[in-house]
Amino acid sequence: MSAQLLGKIDLDKDRLAADIRALDTVEFSQVYADFACGRWDICVLRNATGSSTEQKIRTHDAKALPTPPSKHVPYINELIERCFRSDGIRYVRIMRMGPNSCLIPHQDYLELNDEYVRIHVPIETNDRCWNTEDDKIYQMRMGEIWFLDATRIHSAGCFGETDRLHLMLDFQPGTRLSEVVTDQVQPAELRPSDPRPEMPRKIAEAIDGLGMVLSKENFRDVVAILSKFHFHYRSHGKDVYRWLSSLCEKSGQADMIQYAKEIEKYYTLSRQPDTVPRI
Repeated sequence: MSAQLLGKIDLDKDRLAADIRALDTVEFSQVYADFACGRWDICVLRNATGSSTEQKIRTHDAKALPTPPSKHVPYINELIERCFRSDGIRYVRIMRMGPNSCLIPHQDYLELNDEYVRIHVPIETNDRCWNTEDDKIYQMRMGEIWFLDATRIHSAGCFGETDRLHLMLDFQPGTRLSEVVTDQVQPAELRPSDPRPEMPRKIAEAIDGLGMVLSKENFRDVVAILSKFHFHYRSHGKDVYRWLSSLCEKSGQADMIQYAKEIEKYYTLSRQPDTVPRI
């Protein structure tokens, strides 16, 4: 697995809770909602311009500037300056996922001409939040600092009853992981586990049966079901697209067969900005 646990932050729960409450007064953007099944929105704290209107990432090589929402989270700003080498930061965002939501397995940076070094720090989570990378599954726990290799097919899911909030920092492309955190970060112990069972034959047959009812109206719902399945049974993120392609073939509907190919390309192979395939 390419994802790496770099350390952990000893969080002040009261000050962090105050910042999170303050975020309730800030407007979050759904600019990347097409990557999610359920609620997935962002609040940009630092970017290239310091403007709240710059929601999507792009490549740039200047130190990130604070946006107006950053004024609401003084403790989070303090953590960024104390625990990270901030000169290399290009974007800082709060990524919020709602209950029973997940991301469609995908690769990042496909629309960019370079790859950031992406760091995640969970600041609100529950024990039913998971991340996947290729055929692996793991949990990011409160205050842990994780490098996420977003060039791999990956996903995230929140299946508990509370929101999942991550502080996400993008560092200058080429930044070494040893140059990301300061000596204020504590060591952390990796606890690998994969609780997923093998997929029972009856479940595989049930997935196959979805091809009989697949339609334009429920296509997105089926994508959500398949994306969530790969968190619960041993599988690779690519399997979501293999299952989907098989269902479309069984449906016999040429437009959906083509659409399945287009969304696999968009999420995992190549894409241009603002070109989400539509059925």
